[in-house]
Amino acid sequence: MWKRVIDTFTMENNKLIETLGAWTTKHSNSGRWESYHSTKDNKVYRYGFSKDENRHYWEKYKRYGTQLSLESEIAIDEFKPADGIPIKINAFANGKLYGEMTTTMETDPLTDPVHFGPMVDWDMFVRAQPAWIHALLADVHFYTTDDGRPDFFELIHEHDQHGHLISVSDGSVIFHDMSFGWVIATPDGKRLVGSKGPCNGRGNSLRAEGAGLLSVTMFLAIMAQYLEIEQINMVCISDNAELIRRCTAHKQYDDPFPNETLRSEYDITEQIYRTQKAYNIQSNFQWVKGHQDNNKTKAELPLEAQLNIEADELAGEFQTSEGMFRPIVHLLPSCPAMLAIRGISVTSNYRKQLIRAYVEPEYIQYLQYRFEWSNDTIGIIAWKSLSLAIQRIQRNVLITKVCNDLLPTAATLYKQRYQEHDTCVLCQREETREHLVRCPADSRLRWRRHMLQAIRKRLDHLETEFAITETICTALAEWLEYGTVDVEKYPQRFHKAIKSQTVVGWRHFFGGKISRDWLLLQEDSNTITKQEKRASYSWGASIVEVTLLQVIELWELRNDEVHGKTIEQQEQTRKTKLTVEIKRLNEMREYARPSDVCLFIEEEEDYLEKSTARTMATFISSHRRAIIDSVKKWAKTSQTGATTILRWLGNSNTAETIEKIHTRQRQSLLSDGRKKERRRRRKQQQHGRQTSIAGYYTLHKSLN
Repeated sequence: MWKRVIDTFTMENNKLIETLGAWTTKHSNSGRWESYHSTKDNKVYRYGFSKDENRHYWEKYKRYGTQLSLESEIAIDEFKPADGIPIKINAFANGKLYGEMTTTMETDPLTDPVHFGPMVDWDMFVRAQPAWIHALLADVHFYTTDDGRPDFFELIHEHDQHGHLISVSDGSVIFHDMSFGWVIATPDGKRLVGSKGPCNGRGNSLRAEGAGLLSVTMFLAIMAQYLEIEQINMVCISDNAELIRRCTAHKQYDDPFPNETLRSEYDITEQIYRTQKAYNIQSNFQWVKGHQDNNKTKAELPLEAQLNIEADELAGEFQTSEGMFRPIVHLLPSCPAMLAIRGISVTSNYRKQLIRAYVEPEYIQYLQYRFEWSNDTIGIIAWKSLSLAIQRIQRNVLITKVCNDLLPTAATLYKQRYQEHDTCVLCQREETREHLVRCPADSRLRWRRHMLQAIRKRLDHLETEFAITETICTALAEWLEYGTVDVEKYPQRFHKAIKSQTVVGWRHFFGGKISRDWLLLQEDSNTITKQEKRASYSWGASIVEVTLLQVIELWELRNDEVHGKTIEQQEQTRKTKLTVEIKRLNEMREYARPSDVCLFIEEEEDYLEKSTARTMATFISSHRRAIIDSVKKWAKTSQTGATTILRWLGNSNTAETIEKIHTRQRQSLLSDGRKKERRRRRKQQQHGRQTSIAGYYTLHKSLN
C-alpha cells in the first residue's frame, strides 16, 4: 500500500517527480531541528545540551563550503530557528564535520559546472559533474593527506603563505591518442596536487597541452567556489609556446574576434579564459623548455623544469595504461557547436578538413578504378602508416608521383607522345614502374641490395622480431628477382600477411602501400625490447618511410642515367632528343604548302650543330603547330584542286614578290593564335563586360 502511494510522486530512482520548494519561516513551529544554516550571517548553528549544567546552547560553526569549523558556543536565545534553514550535519572518520545544504538550486551544467561536496567524497563529486568536467578531473592525486582525501584548506594555506602557487601542465600525443598531466606545487617545491587524464579529438599538441591547463583551471575553480575565495594567484607554466601566447594575449580582451573562433582548439583556450575570469583566478602564463632531462639529471634542473618532467610522466602513464583514440570531443560552454566529419570532431584546419572530406572518397575511388582494387583491398592497406610516413618526408611533389604511380617512366612518356620510344636506357626493355625496381642492370642490382640493407637496418633499430625482419626482406628479394612470392616457402604465421600483400600488389609496397597484417604480426610479437615497444602503426610508418626514401634515391639514379649527371651531359642528351623532333618536322616540308617553305630549316645539319638545346626547343614550340596546320591545309587543298597563289604569280617570276608573300605568310602563321585572342577580346568588349557591384550602384542612380 505504502509503495503504491510513494510511486505516485516519485520516479524509479526514488527521486521526487516534482522537487520541493523553498523552506518557509514556519519550519520549526512544531519542534526544533538539530541544526540550522543561518540566512543572515551564513553561519551554521547546532543544538546542544549539557546534562551536568542542565543548559541548552548553540554551537556556532563557520562554513568552508560544506566543511564546518567550530567558532564558539552561544546561549540558546541568541539564535532564532526562524532565521535559518534546517540542515543535516555529518561526522566523518577524520573527525571533521560536513553540512548537507539541502536547499541548493539546480543550474545548467554547461554554465555553472561546480557543485558542492568535493571534500566530502571527491570521486562521487566528480562523477556528478558534466561529462567534460568528469573527464578532466577523474584521476586527481592529493599529496598533502595520507588518506588521499582532498584538503583545500592546506592548499589555500600554502597559497596565502607564498602569495601564489605554481601549476605545470603537459600533454602526450601519439598520432591521435592524446593525454595530459599536471602538477600544482608551492614556489619552494612542495608538491600539492597532481592529475592525469584523456584528451578527446584529433591528435594535436596544442589540444593535449590545453586540456591539461583547462583541467588545472577547473580544479582551482572548484576550490575557489567551495571555499568562497575571492582571488587565487597562479603561475601557469607549459612547454607549448602557442598555448602560452594565446592565453596571455586573451587577457587584453574579453570577447573573441570572429577570426579567433576559427583558430585551432578555440574551444579549449576560450574555456580556460572564461573559467579563470569567472572565478577570479589571476594567472601569469610562462613558457618552459620541455624534456630538459635529456642532457641533465632531474636534480640539476630548476623547479619549473622538474615539474614539467613530472607532468610529462603523468601524461605518459595515462597514455600507457588507457591511451586510445577518442574521436568525439566534449562540448564546452565556450563553444556549444562543433563540426564533426564521419564521426570525428574537427577542431582545427577547418578548410583543409572540409576539402579532405570531399576529396578522399573521390581519391579512393580513383585508386580502385586504376589498380582494380576492391573495397576489401582498400581495407587491407595500412593508410595510417602511409599518412605518417609522408609527413616525415619533405619531398611533396615527388612523393605524390611515387605513391600514385605517376613517375614519368619511358613507357609513360611514350604513351603520352613525349618521346619516340618506351625502352630502358640500360637494358632496352620496356621501362614501366615495375621494371624500374626490377631492372637487371648492375646499377639497379646494387640499389636493390642497398634498399634491403636499409630496411633490415631500420627493423633492427626498432628491435623487430628476427623472424618478421627475415620474412619481409626475403619476400621482397624474391619478388624483385622472380616477380612472384611463393607463400609455401614461409612459416604458417606469415601466410596471411604475404597473401594480403600479394592482393594489394608487391610493386605497391614500393609506393608505401603495405598490408595491415604486417602490423598485426608486429603487434602480436612477444620479443623483449630494451626500449618501449613502438605502436604498430608507427612501426609500419618507419618501414614505409625508408622504402619511399629508397625509391626516391632510385629515381634520382635513373634520371642521372637517362639525362646525364653533369651539365654538359644533360645538354647533349637534351639536344639528341630535340634533334629527332626537328628532323621529323623538317621531313614534313614536301607535304606542306609551297608558300610555307619559310617555316622549315634550309641548312638542317649546320643548324643542328650550331644551335643550343634551348634554341632548338624554342624553334619546336614556335613552329610545330604552324607546320602541322600547313600540312593539313595543303592536303585539303590538293583534294579540292584549288590553285595556289604562287602558281598565279609564276609567270612574273619575281623573286622580290615571292619573298614578300613568304614574309607575310610566316608572320600570319606564327602570330595567328595571338590575333585570334585579340579578336575574341574585341568581340567581348563590343558586347560589354560584367560591371562590378560598385559600378552597378553608380550606374543605377534611381536606387539612391
